[in-house]
Amino acid sequence: VSIDSVISPTRLSTRTLTGACEAGAIVSVATGAGSGSAATVTGTTWQITVTGLQEGNNPVTVTATDVAGNIATAQATLVRDTAPPATYFVATPPAMSSSTTATFQVACSEANCTFEYKLDNGAYSTPSSTTIVAYSNIAGEGTHTFTVRTTDAAGNTAAPVTYSWTLDLTPPHTSITVAPGAMTCLATSATFSFTSTEQGGSFLCKLDQPDYIDGNNVTWPGKGSFVPCSSPKTYSSLNLDGVYTFTVKAVDGAGN
Repeated sequence: VSIDSVISPTRLSTRTLTGACEAGAIVSVATGAGSGSAATVTGTTWQITVTGLQEGNNPVTVTATDVAGNIATAQATLVRDTAPPATYFVATPPAMSSSTTATFQVACSEANCTFEYKLDNGAYSTPSSTTIVAYSNIAGEGTHTFTVRTTDAAGNTAAPVTYSWTLDLTPPHTSITVAPGAMTCLATSATFSFTSTEQGGSFLCKLDQPDYIDGNNVTWPGKGSFVPCSSPKTYSSLNLDGVYTFTVKAVDGAGN
């Protein structure tokens, strides 16, 4: 006797099973520890509908007795799963971003899940096993929301899971509020204060000094490099005559 393959897991509590047997055999099918029920035998095949499947594993034992009294058995396990899977984000864009592209990676708590995706108010994608999805040319500053809906192998669909982030494409404006006079005499230090139109960002400062010519007539460029800074910023040991140029730029939380 044999049991045809069955789809498992499933959400159903009732399943129709079929299989093969000898002609004239008597076939009984038992689930769990219960007593067997007689299957319908047609020629060399048998069929029965089993009911009352419980959550989890349901062992099935098929017993066939042929016309000579010989007994054969076959076993299978029917898995009933009515619990939706859990969905996890593995990778997302930062909460504040200046990029019009976004890549997401998701995972499921069960094997063989399928996923549907959508961005903002768009339509869900066709279900697939793809766990990485990327969007480009995202339009519009402000909040965007990515939604994923997951279905497990048994057909249980979980509640949608969302991730929201802010797209910010506008650079902040920087103002110098305190600075030395345009002409200074004998001063070898300078202090600058500055502000940004956006809170929570950072600043980069640089100071370009006059070129220095050493005793060997070698010119050392005075051009500076941007380094992280905060307000107020003080420079000291400014011992060269000439023009000094201070530059500051603000960087907001999105990287503009």
